[in-house]
Amino acid sequence: MDSNASGSDHNRVRTPMSRPGFGVKGQKISLCTNHFRVELANSADYFFTTLNGDNSSFNGSGSLTQGSGKRQKHSEKVHEVIKVLDVVLRQHAAKKGCLIVKQSYYHDDPKNFTDIGGGVFVWKGLHSSFCPTQNGLTLNMDTSLTTILKPGPVLDFLVANQNVKNTSCIDWSKARRVLKNLKIKIFPSNRESRITGVSEHVSQRYTKELTLPQRLMLIESSRQRPLEKMTMLTEARKTNKYATEPMLQSCGVSIASTLTQVEGRVLAAPKLIVGRGEEAVPRAGFWNLNGKLGGLHSRLAIEWNSPALFKKPTIIFGMDVCHGSTGLHDFPSIASGVISGFFSTSGKVKPSHVIIFRDGVSESQFKQVLNVEFHQILEACKHLDSDWHPKFTIIIAQKRHHTKFFQSRQQHQNVPPGTVVDSKICHPHYYDFYMCPHAAYAGTARPIHYHVLLDEIGISSDELQEYQKCTKAISIGKIISCPLDNPTKAGIDLITA
Repeated sequence: MDSNASGSDHNRVRTPMSRPGFGVKGQKISLCTNHFRVELANSADYFFTTLNGDNSSFNGSGSLTQGSGKRQKHSEKVHEVIKVLDVVLRQHAAKKGCLIVKQSYYHDDPKNFTDIGGGVFVWKGLHSSFCPTQNGLTLNMDTSLTTILKPGPVLDFLVANQNVKNTSCIDWSKARRVLKNLKIKIFPSNRESRITGVSEHVSQRYTKELTLPQRLMLIESSRQRPLEKMTMLTEARKTNKYATEPMLQSCGVSIASTLTQVEGRVLAAPKLIVGRGEEAVPRAGFWNLNGKLGGLHSRLAIEWNSPALFKKPTIIFGMDVCHGSTGLHDFPSIASGVISGFFSTSGKVKPSHVIIFRDGVSESQFKQVLNVEFHQILEACKHLDSDWHPKFTIIIAQKRHHTKFFQSRQQHQNVPPGTVVDSKICHPHYYDFYMCPHAAYAGTARPIHYHVLLDEIGISSDELQEYQKCTKAISIGKIISCPLDNPTKAGIDLITA
């Protein structure tokens, strides 16, 4: 059990748990990832910067030292150092005249544009950001996309946007909504306005909702097979010429020209218990069982054999909340409602273990999850029974990241389903791992980045990684309700499917 996790001490400040160990199960596989190793040449390999008025140093592995040179635990200042380096990247891109959207840069090259109809183009760009890893500081590079308007007269844009024959067919009620907040220019005065024309000189992002045909074309234009993506990223690293950037030079920062090599493990497909207890093994990374549509119910065999997870009454549920400012505030009430539902429908059986899988949370919100949301969940449990103290495990599943993995030998193929990486490229202090549990048949496989914030139950790394599963079409297992005849015996009310 992690030292930060204590079910009885509900009020102290919590931080994400540190890594308890590494997984060992599975067949080893040689991989490379779209992270480029960063070397720091200044004073004993430390990058020096001034933050908040005091001298600090950063060695690239996620640790800061103060003026005494004594290494400290991972701190918030690491992120400040990385922000400084990311600003340098933005400045480097700005010198080349790129459109900058957060940490993504878009070069004005005709080959980067794809017409998706309606006067809208997809613009292919490059994401670049520095990351602290177990292997030191890296530069993460990946493809990125944004949508822009086709420059030209407003009327021509509206004809294309509404797919009509001429200007007399324009629906002006729709046109008002589409034109809202768009940058235009009046000619010949060249004065900016919002009335008559789209600028011919400024690339303008299109942030309105895309139509279904536009979304399909965007997806199709973004697909890159593994070898194609590897080649593109390696070439992009060379053409960016970071070695010529004066600020990086003055900081003693040099960036490798090749992808980082890592070791992964391919886990065996999980055995399923189906029908009347028969075992089945999924093939090619998916199986076709659907509990919602009258299909065959299934369970993971590990649910019956895992001493840490399922020998006591256990509830497992997953949530994906909205990404707006109110999303985090909604979660505790929903979670406590699920727990209350378990209590009321299981013969008043209170689960001893509560496992929460959570989507839609960034690293900057981890402490809020632990100290605001989790506290409210504990209060909900106390409200049901003041003497009830279940053990919790909280896991964040992130899809919105830019790390990809490629096979070192069979570069034209995606990594096999069940590929897991929990070393070198992972966080230097927190407990995280990447997994591609699904079979990817189009484009390049996108792994799920799991962060274990809290583990009071004491689930081993291998056990936790083995429990991740999904279907062919999705990369994160959905949650369905599966009432049991005897929840007291089985100890599970909600299971992944």
